[in-house]
Amino acid sequence: MELLSALPGAEPGLVHADPEIRRVVADSRRVSPGDLFVALRGEKADGLDFVPEALARGAAAIVAGHAPASPVSIPWVLTAEPRRALGLLAAKREDNPAEKLVLAGVTGTNGKTTTAVLLQSLLASRFGGAGFVGTIGYRIGRREIPADRTTPDAALLQELLGQMVREGIRAAAMEVSSHALALDRVEGCRFDLTVFTNLTRDHLDFHRDMESYYGAKRRLFDRRKPGAAAVLNAADSYGRRLAAEVREERALRERRQAHAQASFSTTCQLGLRRPTRGNPWRIESTDFVVRTRSRRAATALRDVPARSSKTPSR
Repeated sequence: MELLSALPGAEPGLVHADPEIRRVVADSRRVSPGDLFVALRGEKADGLDFVPEALARGAAAIVAGHAPASPVSIPWVLTAEPRRALGLLAAKREDNPAEKLVLAGVTGTNGKTTTAVLLQSLLASRFGGAGFVGTIGYRIGRREIPADRTTPDAALLQELLGQMVREGIRAAAMEVSSHALALDRVEGCRFDLTVFTNLTRDHLDFHRDMESYYGAKRRLFDRRKPGAAAVLNAADSYGRRLAAEVREERALRERRQAHAQASFSTTCQLGLRRPTRGNPWRIESTDFVVRTRSRRAATALRDVPARSSKTPSR
């Protein structure tokens, strides 16, 4: 599948071609011939250091935040956001499975697993089966895959969702950790339902302070599909704050939609030239109605004076 040309914000200067890509991976140890390797910078290591291993294993292309230290013979795509690129490319490679699933995402300090398990059960009863992604494992039908983290990296996550779709599973429940949100692991996913349980002091070694921690959790609610529901714990102070922000954003969105759909009309006069003997055109005044989505434009058109003349314009 051709992917590189669809990557937004990428610099194509080092792309020699758009090769067929078998898989999208961020772990050089998982690279097989035909795979796209995305080099990510982590807290302890830089993915660029593992490019030689990826090349040796047969990588078909590289996506990274920096140019190669030495010339390479395969496409090398520069992007300012390699983590986001990983999610978008992996989702496209799997044909955007999150758009084909009824997807519920749960975030919060405590209660994510319990809430997600309950949601999986509800979704399964409604749709005849549901997948699960979370701390206790990744479930696809009757298969149970051990989880090395609550929310897997974007490449593996999209593979899991893609497998669910291919096996006819129509819904899934997912625990979405603050680390996953901060590190763009759910890029390429949009949710039909988002849930916030609570926020207490935790993971501050990673998020630095509570405001950053809240901001990471908050990002889940920016990933909702149109019309998606948001369930928030109003007994939690951060839940109340988030509820107010979600309501305000919804009201703003509705106002913008109403403005975009509004139309104003005004009656204007236009000079029409009709042929007569000796003079090819004469100007006569006629009324017509203009409809526009801009109140300012309607007012301006209404105020334009009509002009007419019995002699042809020169």
